[in-house]
Parts: sequence; C-alpha cells; structure tokens
Amino acid sequence: MKTNFKWEQRSRVDDKRERKAEAESNWRKVCAAVTKREASHCRVSGVRVDPNAPDMLRRGEHHHVVFRSAGGEDTTANVILVSLEVHKAIHAGRIQVEGNGDTGISIWRRGDDGTMYLSIRETSPNVVERD
Repeated sequence: MKTNFKWEQRSRVDDKRERKAEAESNWRKVCAAVTKREASHCRVSGVRVDPNAPDMLRRGEHHHVVFRSAGGEDTTANVILVSLEVHKAIHAGRIQVEGNGDTGISIWRRGDDGTMYLSIRETSPNVVERD
C-alpha cells in the first residue's frame, strides 16, 4: 500500500492558482468574443477601438454591464466593448448601461439638469435606435 505524504497532495495554493488560471483563460475568451461581436467598435459611441492599442486615443476597454463588485459575471452577455472616454463616463455616473450584451442594451445619459434620459436603445446588437 502506497503512503500519501502531505507534500504529494494538492494544496489550497495549487487549487487557487488553478482557479485563477481558469478565470483568466475564460476572461480572455470572453474579451475576444466581445471584440469580434462588436467588430472592434465602441458599443456606445460607435467609434473604432482596439483593446490592444498602445496609445490611449484608440484604446477600447471591456466593460461589465453589471459591475463585478455587484456580482456581474465574465460572460459575453454581461460584457461590452467601449472606448476609454465612454468607460470613464460610465464609472463617473454620466452614462448608464443596462441590458444584455448579446441581445440588446439601453444607454442612459445624464443631462445638464442631472436627470437620466434614454439615449440609445438596441433591440438586438445590429438594430439601434438613437434619440
């Protein structure tokens, strides 16, 4: 009978490292799928962006519709591609995104008086209504 020494068993560190590697691999796959779905364009402004751009002018970022801190998952339904400026505006509260990245989203903008108004409504990723 073979004896299992403690050093031969998987540790919590090994498990954590493996979970982290799986999560990072999944995130890269989601980002690639979202970039392809958005055809390298900002979902809010429509400008061409590149998530791998070295300069900040053309930089695109992947944004969670439901923030990770609020329990948002790394799925194509919860992630959209936006320009750096739009991403900053979202996190500053000037723009709000709701919906499902795969089936359609609504974009709300804060007006000068502080109220939010519907700016863009998508009934699908390819059909956009702009107000």
